[in-house]
Amino acid sequence: MERFGIAVVGCGGVSGGHFSAYAAHPKARLVAAVDVRPELAQAAAQRWGAARWYDSVEAALADPEIQVVDLCLPHHLHAPVAIQAAAAGKHVFVEKPI
Repeated sequence: MERFGIAVVGCGGVSGGHFSAYAAHPKARLVAAVDVRPELAQAAAQRWGAARWYDSVEAALADPEIQVVDLCLPHHLHAPVAIQAAAAGKHVFVEKPI
């Protein structure tokens, strides 16, 4: 069974539901937790079993194991990060309108 490599970008409060859903899904593989606050990214990766963590979106987007980027960011960052991820060839999941 093919599993999709997931990066959750933004490791604040709302991300917990996203991480838990991916951790439980048989077709998802948590590749990375991403947050500009390294302590949050590292803690989320450890808690949810992500293979690694990044403190920059650019570093995560360069990771070939990541196919899907889930944005758990403040609303004003959705559009610029979604555009950046799409330009890097990643699928983008955004719950709120851009």
